[in-house]
Amino acid sequence: MEKFKNSKLIFKIVCILAISVLITIITISAIVINQATILSKETIHSMLQTKSELKANQVNTVLGDGFSIIGDLQEYLESYFEEKTSLKNKDEGKLEKSKVYPMLLPKANIIVESYILNTGWSAVKNNESISGLRLYFEPYVIDDKREIYGMEIYDQNAQDSSAIAVQNYDQYASQEYYNIVKNTHKPYISTPEFKNGKAIFYISYPILLNNEFKGVVVIDLLTSSFDNVIDSKNEYETLTASLLNENLDIIYNAEYPERINMNMSAVVKAKSIEEWKNLAKFKKPFSIATDEQDNNKFERYLYPINVADQIWWAQVGVEKGELYESVYALTFIVSLIAVMTVLMLIFVITKILSKFLKPLDNVVLAAQKISNGDLDICLELPYKDEIGTLGTAFVNMANVLNCIISDIEAVLASMSDGDFVISTNSQTAYIGEFAPIRQSIAQISDKLSETLYNIDRSSKEVNAGAEDIAKAASELAYGSSEQGNIINEFIKTTDKISKNINNSIEQIEETSAISVEAKIKANEGSQAMKDMLASMEDINKSSVTISSILETVETIARQTNLLALNAAIEASRAGESGKGFAVVANEIRDLATRSSETVKEIDVIIKESIQSIIQGRQIANSTAESLNDILDTIRKTADISNNLLKTSALQKVSLKNLLDGTQKISSVVQSNVAASQQSAAVSEELAAQAQNLAGMMDYFKVK
Repeated sequence: MEKFKNSKLIFKIVCILAISVLITIITISAIVINQATILSKETIHSMLQTKSELKANQVNTVLGDGFSIIGDLQEYLESYFEEKTSLKNKDEGKLEKSKVYPMLLPKANIIVESYILNTGWSAVKNNESISGLRLYFEPYVIDDKREIYGMEIYDQNAQDSSAIAVQNYDQYASQEYYNIVKNTHKPYISTPEFKNGKAIFYISYPILLNNEFKGVVVIDLLTSSFDNVIDSKNEYETLTASLLNENLDIIYNAEYPERINMNMSAVVKAKSIEEWKNLAKFKKPFSIATDEQDNNKFERYLYPINVADQIWWAQVGVEKGELYESVYALTFIVSLIAVMTVLMLIFVITKILSKFLKPLDNVVLAAQKISNGDLDICLELPYKDEIGTLGTAFVNMANVLNCIISDIEAVLASMSDGDFVISTNSQTAYIGEFAPIRQSIAQISDKLSETLYNIDRSSKEVNAGAEDIAKAASELAYGSSEQGNIINEFIKTTDKISKNINNSIEQIEETSAISVEAKIKANEGSQAMKDMLASMEDINKSSVTISSILETVETIARQTNLLALNAAIEASRAGESGKGFAVVANEIRDLATRSSETVKEIDVIIKESIQSIIQGRQIANSTAESLNDILDTIRKTADISNNLLKTSALQKVSLKNLLDGTQKISSVVQSNVAASQQSAAVSEELAAQAQNLAGMMDYFKVK
């Protein structure tokens, strides 16, 4: 901004005009661009919305044949079940050969079978979008002699007028197109599945009688039937069209077949999906701007399609940058035209202003000369406009200033020689607002004369006062110096006391640390003694247990001895044949006797050990009590050391505060000494200057 203020006038005028024109053109361009953008976007939105609606109608047309066929079969079978409780009760006596199964069926059933077959052959053969038609029934619904009844018709079957007979109920009962319909009694539409390289989805309708499930009609539709419908070939390279189910799963996409069965959440970011689902709840056409997983932005247009009891969506999307490319191009062109217009206007205005403001440069040059003290100027301007008048005024001003300056120069030269008894000579130069200058010069002369007289008188008085101040300042400096010496001695003494207290604190801290360590060692000894007592108690219990076991062993030995004695008696009764057994019995008896004696010896040793343990436990208890007494003494010593340490710390803080305060006093005293010395020096200097001033006053001539 400062640079702009200091710029040339022509530059400022051009800038202001350029900004004004630029703002005007920008405003007009913005309005034009805004209106054009709105109209273009509305046209684009309308076109793509119409395209999505058209594709939705085309999908309805493609699905129409399939729904018509499956609806006719459903209606036919349900009406037949309404007429009869079951097909097996009609025309029981008339049997004909089934075209599906190798068996005879009632004629009424054959009629139903023929209708189904003819409808299926015609549907598969005449509709490229239908790849198969299937019917599955609950067990024994068609015939009480045939548990499983179902048929499948595909392209080859339609060509040779045949059907595939279903032999196993589990083959279809567990499938979604049967199981879900059976449980819900509602139509079911599957997601696409790939079969023989073709993407197929199934539409399954229930066959009901008084809300009782009888079976299903299933039609297989090829997603390739949407090739000509969901075709995104257009003037937009990024335009994509797809068919979505109510869960936003992709049923069909010509450009990206690998995305079939993929949910749109894999393509679009979660925030956009959430907004998408909220709009889809209304089941009405809508458009949405989405952020893609690859960080692109798409404008998507959706139109609802009623498929059975579901809502599918025909979706058309274009990358946002390409969609609004024409709008951006229009914006660029309008902006470019506006910029070129502004530049052209600035060029024309600059040329015109340069021509008419060029004489102003001479005026500015003259003003610069005047500002630099050069009053000898001459201006010749080609125009008699405001600039010409301004130049003439500058010349007149320079002449007047020249006269005034010459007069002031003469007056000031006399004053510089010390002559204040003078006055101005020129009367004509001081015109207008310059007249007070002449009066001011006279007043300055009078005032200076009077002031110099007063200065002379005051300088003499200052000289006398300065000598007195210098004497008093010297005495004050001496007294302050003595105070400083006394305070320094006090600081040294206080510092020694502080060091002694610090040494005492260190010794107390060492004593406290030793007490803490002794306390820890005593605790460890007490704990070790407790552990030893616990171990001795365990040994005592183990010894008692062993003694009990030995008693049991002794009892066993006595019983063994008795048994051996009885065996010996029995062996003696046996005579010669029992001699060997008698020898063994005697050996067992001797072994039992020795075992009993050994047990008694061990029992004696264990009892002695128990007695020793009891004595050791008593000694250990006494030792533990002594350790506890030592521990209490150490604790008391540690407490005393801690209290002493706290007291010493407080003394240290108090002494430090005292030392700090003393040092502050010392600093103040030293400052006073310096100030006193400085005051003395200043007073002496003031006296000298007063003398010099009195000498200089003799130079001036005053009134």
